[in-house]
Amino acid sequence: MSLSHWSSGGRAAGVVLTVPTGRTFDYIRSFDVHACPNKKGYNYKPTQYMACRGEGGVIERVYDLNPAKTHIFLLDPILPEGQRNEIIDRQPIDDEAKGRVKAYVQRRLRDGEFEGLGSGPFRFYVFSMAGSTSLPNKPYPARTAQNQRYFYLNELRNKQGAVEPIIGF
Repeated sequence: MSLSHWSSGGRAAGVVLTVPTGRTFDYIRSFDVHACPNKKGYNYKPTQYMACRGEGGVIERVYDLNPAKTHIFLLDPILPEGQRNEIIDRQPIDDEAKGRVKAYVQRRLRDGEFEGLGSGPFRFYVFSMAGSTSLPNKPYPARTAQNQRYFYLNELRNKQGAVEPIIGF
């Protein structure tokens, strides 16, 4: 899958892609980095925003996917550390963000959180706090969702509790 659509202007305005993160939610919260396999089942429709759902599907923060605020790249986290770091160091992000990516990968590898997801590259999202919005109302999907769901940003910002996803998006 090409990453070109992520950097194009073809993202759905005002729409938030939300993904379940399971045990990796705490890593995302700690490092503002998310990684998922770059394969079928993890192909998302291009949107303006992304959020990671924690326990109970709760959405705490929405990230702007504008390329100036979120960097997306491919990396096989199972590569030897030197090769992996070389790829990370070539990314057009600041040293602080590179450090966050390296720490995220190290922690997930240590905890076995890349195991069982297949081999090959993962799609890494390096989020910027400057491009994020906190959701103190902690909305969650109206129905349990084991895969991606799409919501309108205004509804996530303004509704308390359960929020209906966009149907047919």
